[in-house]
Formats: sequence, structure tokens, C-alpha cells
Amino acid sequence: MKFSETERQNLLEWYAADYQFLDLCKRLLAQENRSTEEMKKLVLR
Repeated sequence: MKFSETERQNLLEWYAADYQFLDLCKRLLAQENRSTEEMKKLVLR
């Protein structure tokens, strides 16, 4: 499949945005897990 230069640029931008979004989701999940762990420690203490 051949893409023109503008199409390729659009795809790259789309992928980059999607990747940033996924990265953000992962970081938010990691934060949430961490705070859940901290809450467990506080409760179990």
C-alpha cells in the first residue's frame, strides 16, 4: 500500500496521538494502583 507524503504525515500524527493517549491511560492506571496499594497499607496497619 502506497501513501502520499501528506497521508503518511497524517497517519504518523494519528498514531502519535493514539500512543500518547495510551501512555496517559497506562500512567493513570499505575497511579491508581499505587494509591490503592497505599490505601491497603493504611487500612491493614
